[in-house]
Amino acid sequence: GLVGSEMCIETVYVLEGVLTYYLNGQENVLYPGDSYHSFGNVPHTFVNLSNNLTKVLYIVTPPLSVGNFNL
Repeated sequence: GLVGSEMCIETVYVLEGVLTYYLNGQENVLYPGDSYHSFGNVPHTFVNLSNNLTKVLYIVTPPLSVGNFNL
C-alpha cells in the first residue's frame, strides 16, 4: 500500500504475468485480466514471485506524489 494514503483508492489491473498480493495474511494470485481494488489504508503487499516480467496498470485516486510511495 501507499504511505499516508488513508483517503486514496487503489486499483491494480494485471496486463501480463502473475502478481501475488497479501491481504490480511492471505495470499492471493492475480493473472492477466484480473484486478485488485481497495482503500489505501487496508494493509496489503504486492510481489512478483515468478522469474518472468509482470506488467500492471496501477491507478490511485486522488493522485499522489511520488514521495508517498513506499518503494
